[in-house]
Amino acid sequence: MISRVYTVPLKKAWRRKKSRRAEAAMKFLRSFIARHMKTEEEKVKIDNKVNEAVWARSMNNPPRRIRVKADKYDDGTVVVSLLEEGKRVEEKKTEKRERKAAKKKKKEEEAKKGAGEQEKPHEES
Repeated sequence: MISRVYTVPLKKAWRRKKSRRAEAAMKFLRSFIARHMKTEEEKVKIDNKVNEAVWARSMNNPPRRIRVKADKYDDGTVVVSLLEEGKRVEEKKTEKRERKAAKKKKKEEEAKKGAGEQEKPHEES
């Protein structure tokens, strides 16, 4: 079995009239996968989650690109599934929050050091 991850540009679907864009995007996705995995279009099976992702914003407004995972089996059948990027996005958000908190803590420490030096009373003679 061969597995590959593709970012499929669905930009050409936007050349169609509004009521046919999502349909055109699905046809283009099928032909793209067949061409890149070297199989016939009839042997490409698209997962329901991919279909829902393309049609999620109605037929008029499909995504410009979509990331999918294609698995090709020995008989030439290709199964296309949506690439799960949710975990990766959550990890990035967590890292960003941690960096922001560390930066804020560092600024507070610097402010305390600076304020501590300024608060020292000078002895007058």
